[in-house]
Amino acid sequence: MESYFGKKCNCCGKILTAEDEVILCPICLQPHHVSCWMEKQGCSSSGCPEQNPGLQTSSDGKAGAKGFGKNKKFGKTKKKRFRIPLLIATAFLLAAVLFVGFSTSWSGENLSRIMKSGSIRCLFGHEWKEATCVEKKHCLHCGIEEGEVLPHQWLAESCTAPKRCDSCGLTEGEALGHSWVEASCTEARHCSRCQTADGDALGHKWVEATCKEAKHCSVCHLTEGDAGEHAWVNATCTEAKHCSLCGVSEGKASGHRYVSATCTSSRYCKICKAKDGSPLGHHYQDYVCIRCKNINITIRQVPEILQLVNARYKVNSAGGIETYLTFRNGSSSKTIKYIDITIEYYNAVGDVIDNDIGGDKDITYRFTGPLGPGQTSKEAYWLGFYNSTFSREMAIKKVEIEYMDGSKLNLNSTLAPYIWR
Repeated sequence: MESYFGKKCNCCGKILTAEDEVILCPICLQPHHVSCWMEKQGCSSSGCPEQNPGLQTSSDGKAGAKGFGKNKKFGKTKKKRFRIPLLIATAFLLAAVLFVGFSTSWSGENLSRIMKSGSIRCLFGHEWKEATCVEKKHCLHCGIEEGEVLPHQWLAESCTAPKRCDSCGLTEGEALGHSWVEASCTEARHCSRCQTADGDALGHKWVEATCKEAKHCSVCHLTEGDAGEHAWVNATCTEAKHCSLCGVSEGKASGHRYVSATCTSSRYCKICKAKDGSPLGHHYQDYVCIRCKNINITIRQVPEILQLVNARYKVNSAGGIETYLTFRNGSSSKTIKYIDITIEYYNAVGDVIDNDIGGDKDITYRFTGPLGPGQTSKEAYWLGFYNSTFSREMAIKKVEIEYMDGSKLNLNSTLAPYIWR
């Protein structure tokens, strides 16, 4: 009766379930609860010959037979009218059952099951469901079975799944689990049965080629290429030519190539920069080192070199500054050849002013000697700086002295102002 599950009972209208006892009307084939059929004493379909005559209605809507009102004659006529077709249908059904039953050699048990299930259609052929590994071949309507349950179609157990029936899904035992093979240089960790990989290959641990061995893996000993030649490192000041791989040497160290010591640095090798000894130190003569020409002058020593005896200026009508200077050679042994004196001029607010000719902020005047030791020069005159904002303030910025012997002295901005007495 599986095909009627979910349908409504023709009598009470409730949904039929697998737990309900169901009967089909042999005439109209409508499904009924067995209890509803017994209560109604037949089919509940209006007009069906299997309907209880006492429940059938007349054309005027009044009940016939029992309880049909006072018109008993009409009731009797109606009852006889439906009883004849019912007898014919019952006789036909009984003949069909006996014919099919005897022709197919059905057992009384099976025939009883068909009748009980109400599956009248099974009298004319079953709707079979093939056997599986959990149930026999059986009719979907009346439940009649044939043959035996089929054997399970087992699939062998694997690393991740137990033994399992391919038909019904039944399992037996447990999964085998992976059989791991540890990772190597070229293969990841993997299962020897199912080849499932876990992680990555370790990779080779290469040992570089030496003069004696080819490049090779320290784990699997795979080699690559051939043994190398010597990797020569050229000789240095302290080491002979040698192989950086195996250490074998050839020849001798080249030795240091020293650069001579100076006043401020010790002797050193120009190849490896190694130092040896101490600096020579300065040897001053007339304030100048005879080796490196370094000048060493203090502020108190400036007048012993050069003195500005007199300085005056005058602004002409064109805005030019006429500058007059007188020098005295403070040295007791050297004759001055040239004196180059650089001067800055200022305006009334103390700012350095620019030369209107050329735009420079200072000007350098050259005094030409000779000016012997202890001698005082004649007044020297210069005109070359023009600026109408000059406020009669000037400053000595730098002095450069060149002597007749070729030596020179430079007085920077710190020392130069002290030539003015």
